[in-house]
Amino acid sequence: MRELVVATRNPGKLRELTPLVVARGWRVMTLDDAGIPASDADEALEDAPTFAGNALAKARHYAARCGFVVLADDSGLAVDALDGAPGVHSKRWSGVPDVTGAALDALNIRHLLMRLDAVGAMSPAERGARFVCAA
Repeated sequence: MRELVVATRNPGKLRELTPLVVARGWRVMTLDDAGIPASDADEALEDAPTFAGNALAKARHYAARCGFVVLADDSGLAVDALDGAPGVHSKRWSGVPDVTGAALDALNIRHLLMRLDAVGAMSPAERGARFVCAA
């Protein structure tokens, strides 16, 4: 069976992607399985202006480090009233660098709602958004 590294440390993403990858004849490996420890440099990989650019940068980076085929993604929220923001900056939208997990999610949501209020987007129709993912 062919081996494929799924380049995420997010257990939810692994849970969602594993059946899709396995159904196509691949054995899923995590970054840890591939011998790639977590690093502060991982965050710096996402500096492209597009989701596709960030996904490609991560895939190339991890493939060079482990020698396996790598599946990487980048995703985020694109809000119409904010001209597509937060976009590739979704994870760090609130601007608070030292918070993670549910606390970061809460800060990002609060910041998003403040920005929507600031542009006068109050009704559900004015708050159209979509989740974007490139792999």
